[in-house]
Amino acid sequence: MGIFGLSTYLRDNHRTCGSDIVLDLENKAKLSKPLIVDSWSFIYFLRNDQLYKEPWVYGGEYEYFSRIAKFVVRAWSKLFPQVYFIFDGAYPEIKFPEIIKRIQQSRIMPANLFWRTSAERRNQHSFLRQNKILPVLAYQACVSAMQDLASEGVQCIWANDEADRRCVELAGDLNGWVTGMDSDFAVLNVDGYAGYLPMDEMVWTFAAASEEDEEVGSDQEGEGWSGVKSKKKKQKNKMDDGTTRLGVIPPSDNIVGLTMRVYHPNDLAQHLGIRPPFLPLFASLVGNDFIPELYKSRFFPRGMTSKKRIERVAEVIRDASTPSKGRKRKATLAQESGGVAALIDQAVQKLLLRDDVPSAQIEEMVETVIESILQYVVDTDLRGPFSSKPKSPKHVYQSEVELKYTEAYRNGEFSPYVLNMVTTGTCWTNLGLEDPDAESVTKTVGEEITVWIGSVLNDGIPIGVEELGDGASTGRSSVVGDHRKPEETDEEDEDELISVVEEDSSNETERSLSRRRLREEEHESEDDDADSYSDYPPFTNGVPVAMLTTALQRLRREQKKALPPDSSQLQSPVTESSFISTPAPEAASASLGPVSIMTYFRRGGRVTPAPLSIPPLSHLISSTSRGRGSSKSGLKVNWQGPIQLQPIDTRLKLFLHALNCNTSSFRNLDEEWMLVAVALRWVVVKMSEKMNMQPGGGGNMKWKKSEARAFLLSCVRTYLAGTSADTPSDILTGSMITNLTNSASDWSMLVTPTASSSFIWVAGQSAGSTAQPTSILEATPRAIQMSAQILIGIEKCHQLAQVLLLSKRVTSAERKFSGRTFHSLLGTIQEERMTPEEAEIFDRLWNAIEEDGRAEWWADESLSKKEKKKEKKAVKIQTGANGAPVRGRSKTVTAGGMFGALAEVTM
Repeated sequence: MGIFGLSTYLRDNHRTCGSDIVLDLENKAKLSKPLIVDSWSFIYFLRNDQLYKEPWVYGGEYEYFSRIAKFVVRAWSKLFPQVYFIFDGAYPEIKFPEIIKRIQQSRIMPANLFWRTSAERRNQHSFLRQNKILPVLAYQACVSAMQDLASEGVQCIWANDEADRRCVELAGDLNGWVTGMDSDFAVLNVDGYAGYLPMDEMVWTFAAASEEDEEVGSDQEGEGWSGVKSKKKKQKNKMDDGTTRLGVIPPSDNIVGLTMRVYHPNDLAQHLGIRPPFLPLFASLVGNDFIPELYKSRFFPRGMTSKKRIERVAEVIRDASTPSKGRKRKATLAQESGGVAALIDQAVQKLLLRDDVPSAQIEEMVETVIESILQYVVDTDLRGPFSSKPKSPKHVYQSEVELKYTEAYRNGEFSPYVLNMVTTGTCWTNLGLEDPDAESVTKTVGEEITVWIGSVLNDGIPIGVEELGDGASTGRSSVVGDHRKPEETDEEDEDELISVVEEDSSNETERSLSRRRLREEEHESEDDDADSYSDYPPFTNGVPVAMLTTALQRLRREQKKALPPDSSQLQSPVTESSFISTPAPEAASASLGPVSIMTYFRRGGRVTPAPLSIPPLSHLISSTSRGRGSSKSGLKVNWQGPIQLQPIDTRLKLFLHALNCNTSSFRNLDEEWMLVAVALRWVVVKMSEKMNMQPGGGGNMKWKKSEARAFLLSCVRTYLAGTSADTPSDILTGSMITNLTNSASDWSMLVTPTASSSFIWVAGQSAGSTAQPTSILEATPRAIQMSAQILIGIEKCHQLAQVLLLSKRVTSAERKFSGRTFHSLLGTIQEERMTPEEAEIFDRLWNAIEEDGRAEWWADESLSKKEKKKEKKAVKIQTGANGAPVRGRSKTVTAGGMFGALAEVTM
């Protein structure tokens, strides 16, 4: 993320580009400032910390993630007066190619590598560390954790689009620091902004450990921190008396202080020899998330280091903004040739390696650079996240629905993934570890729920592209994502896959006209320009440093003029009294016809766009008698206005109807267990339907009842075990995961490192058991695929509840899922043993799953021929006297070799 090579460049030049600040418990009142956290940087960097012990391969340990996240933030709260978490909103269209690239590199490629690697190699610790995939529900777990800390002063804020600009804007208002892992924070700038703190350059200092803690610390040598003993007998500062660790996770709750490195845009600009307003231009020319990769080969020779690229771009900007040495007249290129647009054009041409680049390509590159520069204008739209959606005729109740959704979004009860449907008409995949040879779980499990989500949204807010009877559409291109010009559409291949989404052609025309007017205004009068910028400090040769920023803000004002005049209604406070219904007896539903959105799901080994038709809600309800249960699951449309404004009971019935769960048992479930039950039933039904559509049956796709019961029991036990408090040492050493697993299953799976540092999953009995541990089959591809299915089911069902404004009635469930516990229960054949508390919850959930169900949903409990053959060939794993697992060629291996055999005989 950020600007290519800039993070390394800052680190190598920290003496001139940054400064070190040391905070401790004594000087924090004098030196400390508010801390603004980029949430996605925090999520990614936290999971990559050496002290983070989560076994991601089984779907994630979300309760553990939440607890360690809260542990870090509580440590920050000891040193910073206020901590703010900023969460991203919808994806900007200009960033779609970069998003596709990230999904490809961080999710699809590691999954392919995992499945193409031998079981022995992919279970090794080094392999899993190098090929991590972010668990599907990591974002929801972070939101849940930070909301738990609201009572301790932590505040959560959701940005309208990307969080970067909102972070810097808030830091400017509060004179605070921004922390993250994005070098864009070293370029974004506003008055009052205190600077950027990279998470990977934080060094914790904590009180000296006791002898017992030192033994634990010695075992962690090489895991990212080490003990440091001071040679001085008398300490002048508490910071000198203790140990240190580089990383975001403090290895102890006895925090003494924190050493940070602060980078400020003004310091970077001074080091580069350019003025701060030109930093967005510098970032765009060096390369960022908004500039195509192709430009690198056009601007820089192959093999040029990132340092040389940065220095080359800085030199070009200096030359373009200062007069030539041979000229006597002290005027710059910008003043001579027409201002900012000409300066950008000249900088691009100076960077080009070839002189024969067509003018059309140069103009295209200049336009792309201008679009990139606009992303650095810190100017938050206070009207809310829905103000940036494409222009379309307003629905009758749209203002009321937008107010309700805005309130939910500001409270973290409306997913940014769903917001993409409203703002850009797109739906993006959220991939975890899944079988690359099978159809994507996002499509198998989530596509139908996506249709329901889009239909509910479109009932109150126009989304996507309206479809006409002849296949045409209104508003934008009939195929969302078509990058071709209108006159080129019919001439090119209709089957061509377009990997990015284009904006409204009318919006593009408005931007082009705005830029043309900008150039014309800059050419009209140099005297007027001089007067306009007379209040700003000039260069030594008279060039105003605020020219670029002011010109870009002028472009932004031109774009805002195109917004509907009634969109200002969203500035009103979000209160219940604001929801005044507009009479519309002629329309039971706001939408008149089907619309389409563009889905970005995995198809094969790539993410490719494909349109998805969204019917009107009334048509969708009437066409889904469901056919998978009895008539009790039916629903009649007997309300006026959009579904978002209906009573909660009506919205809940629609939610359950859509998911084939509209039964009395489901309606009576507690809010904290509703999502677990509906997600499981939905996945079971969808996989059964998928098997029936497969030629030849696809017999291994159905869930068995024992597998469904294992999932429910794992959630119940993880929930009950998660209510207990853990000490910081339990969290940091990873024993908390073991504690959760031990209490969640009598036959728990323990991670045991072998001599080759590989992960072997071994069954162990509950604490206090004297029986010898039994062997257990390692986690199978089927088990991993089942985890992927249920995680997508939980995510999509939760999103449907959010668009129906049911967040209080259907609460989140990610922290009830423990991949490790689920897999341990899947691998056992012992009879399930539950405590009375577990049995009470489990029985209610299982009765709801089975009510109004069908026998054909479930697979046969007996093993298939393929599974029996695999079981016979499997190597059993047993532990020796030292607790290490032992492998061998035979089915049963005696631990400890000949001496182990002798020990068994003597016993």
